[in-house]
Amino acid sequence: MIEPIPNYDDRKTAPPDEPEAKGYCTICGQPFWEGDAIYTVDGCVCETCLKENYREFA
Repeated sequence: MIEPIPNYDDRKTAPPDEPEAKGYCTICGQPFWEGDAIYTVDGCVCETCLKENYREFA
């Protein structure tokens, strides 16, 4: 006979852990997640801030 796994139903129905941010935008503070594009202009800048603040230089 197969033994039941302790707390199996609790693990199966619990939401996953929240992922940790890999960093934050130096302008707006938006978190960077794994796989996001990060631009290193005056620190780490998100794509939105890059377009809004540096578009005339790009």
